[in-house]
Amino acid sequence: MTPTERIARVLANPRGRLAAFFGLGVLDGSILPVPLEPFVLPVLATHPRRAPLMALALLAGCLTGCLIFYAIGLVAGEALVDPLLQRLGLLAAFEAQLDPIRENAFATLFVIGLTPIPLHIGTLGAGVTGVGPATLLAALLLSRGLRYAVVTSLAVLIGLGAEDWFRRNRGRMLLIWFGMAAVGVVLIWLLRI
Repeated sequence: MTPTERIARVLANPRGRLAAFFGLGVLDGSILPVPLEPFVLPVLATHPRRAPLMALALLAGCLTGCLIFYAIGLVAGEALVDPLLQRLGLLAAFEAQLDPIRENAFATLFVIGLTPIPLHIGTLGAGVTGVGPATLLAALLLSRGLRYAVVTSLAVLIGLGAEDWFRRNRGRMLLIWFGMAAVGVVLIWLLRI
């Protein structure tokens, strides 16, 4: 059984499903640098009445994961974060995010939360730069809430066809994700001016 199949199996189990969605949200808000849609779409589509509650659990988990990484950045600062990111090869991407976060934290975090730019880089950067927790939570609540609402709406309206559509159009989806990331980078750059 593949890891994707294991995750889908856990999410499909009615007992602990909300906890599983919360846990997946924590991973999304902290260390998981991949889109969650392939994991959550089938479950949301097969349980349309409970889909909004599952999306809320996912959002609550995501905000929790973001707050954990924010606290690490705030407390440990550059003394712990920089060496760790250097080992992971993410230091350059992290440092590139710091100036836009300093200049317009809300807009930068909103764009990062909406696009496929790795969220953990933005939350660590917000902590290192000393962004207030209210700004962080407001930006991510709006952006990730919007993203999860769109995914949930697609799953409920299209049903299991949404998962099939994503599989058949995997190449197009990659182009869309890269396009969204590029638009996000351009928006962050424009907001700095």
